[in-house]
This record gives sequence, structure tokens and C-alpha cells, in this order.
Amino acid sequence: MTEVQETNRSLKSAWWMNPRLMQMDEMKRATWVLALAIGAGVFMLFACTFRVSTITALVILLNSVLLGIYSVISASRGRYLLLVILTGLLALELVLRREGSSLFMLSVLIRFLAAGLLITFFTTLLTQSVQKLYLNMHRLALERKAALSRVNALVGVITAISTKNRLREIFTDGLDEAMKVFGADSGLVYGVDPDTGGVSIMSSFGYDGELLETMERKGVGNIRSCQACSLMKPVVVDDLATDDKCHYLSGIDTGSSICLPITSGEDLRGNQQFTDTLSYVYILDSTYT
Repeated sequence: MTEVQETNRSLKSAWWMNPRLMQMDEMKRATWVLALAIGAGVFMLFACTFRVSTITALVILLNSVLLGIYSVISASRGRYLLLVILTGLLALELVLRREGSSLFMLSVLIRFLAAGLLITFFTTLLTQSVQKLYLNMHRLALERKAALSRVNALVGVITAISTKNRLREIFTDGLDEAMKVFGADSGLVYGVDPDTGGVSIMSSFGYDGELLETMERKGVGNIRSCQACSLMKPVVVDDLATDDKCHYLSGIDTGSSICLPITSGEDLRGNQQFTDTLSYVYILDSTYT
């Protein structure tokens, strides 16, 4: 059983807790307990020091302070042992100073003993309320921190998804415009993961859907497999049947191709690949750079 559960059980099982008081929130309940303890403390001090000498009153006040401090520090049964010791010291002081009759001294001791029991009672009650309030606040702080971490993680995922969708939209629009310029028979836009260097298909034109699924299932590859990505400049293959070509074009044996890197400043974002059924279609000049 945790410390919070043990404190809650001790408070709820106490017969002296007023139902209306228990229905209050933690802050209000602790405030009422504190006010009740202060009022009871003032009354007890007045009752204990009524019609006694100044020295005896000082002894009673000192004993009450010591008992209150110990009750705040510890909730053990040692509080009652300390109360018995302090009552004995007060009795010794009354006898040595001959503070009135025996009946009067007995009444002072009874009043102090009753006050001591109330001091330990209210001090324990107040300490438990404060501890419970603190532990609940600490638990809420941990729950808030955990919830904030989950929200931050969710925001990160949403941001990543939004960015990916936005890039896909941009690449698709760029592919449509480029196809108008080149008049190619087919084209692909690859996106590049800046962290891993992995390449994935973002948009396509002129490719069979089954072929695209096969390519995506097998994995497209890495930027190291793309000459245009490695060199960060356009690469033209005039004759796909005879010229050297990267593995992206390994399944194509006719026509020509051009691959253009997509950059943002010095960062590689992806590449565009266009193919034509005719050879020597693309001329590498400043148009593509």
C-alpha cells in the first residue's frame, strides 16, 4: 500500500471526520482543519494557564510547544510517552513551588494532560491533511508531466505526417509541371529521408499500379544508389540499352532518361526521374540546373 493510500484510509476511516467536511476539496478541508486547530490551541492554552503563576504558565507553554513540535515530526506512540514525561515535569514544578492546594495542582495536571492529548490529536490531523495535499499535488504534477509528454509526442507525429503529406503534394504538382515541359512517357518523384538517406516513391506518372506496388514492396533503395543524388546535379542516360545507369533504371532497356535532384539550399529533398521510349531525347544544358 502506498503512502497516499494509507493516508487516505486513515482519514476516511476516522469516526470524528464530519461528512460535510469530508465533501470539501483538499485545500478547503486543510484550511478548516488549520483554523480548528488554532482555535482549539488558543482555548487550551487559556484553560491550562487559568489562575496559575507566571512561572507555571511558562512551563505549560514550553511543554505545549515541545509536544506540538514532536507531534509534527513524528506520528509514533512516542508522542504519548513524551506527554507523560512533560506532565510529570509539570507535577514536579507544582510540588516544588507549592502551587496551591493538592486539589488545585491535580486540576492543573488534568487540564494539561487533556490539552496535551488535544495537541497531539490536532497536530496529527493537520499533518496528515498537509501530507495528503502535498502527495496529491505531486501525483497531479507527475500526471500532468506524463500527459504533456504524450501531447508533445502526438504533436511530433502529427507534424511529421503533415510535413510528409505537404511534400507529397508539392512533389506531385512538380511532377505534373515537369511532365509538361519534358513531354516524357513516364516519371517518378522520389522523396529522401534526411535522417536515414532512404528513398521512397512520392508520386508517379505513366507507371502501372502493380509495378509501383512491387517496387515499394521490395524497397526503392538509398541515395547512394542514385548518381544524381550523390553528385547533386542532373544525370542523363541517352541510351538505356547500352549506357551505364543506376539501379533505378535496371528494368528499362529502351529509350532515354534524365534524373534531376530536388534540393532546398544544400539539402537534398528528393529527385525526379523521367524516361522516354526514344533514345537521345534529353540534352543536358542549363535548362535542368
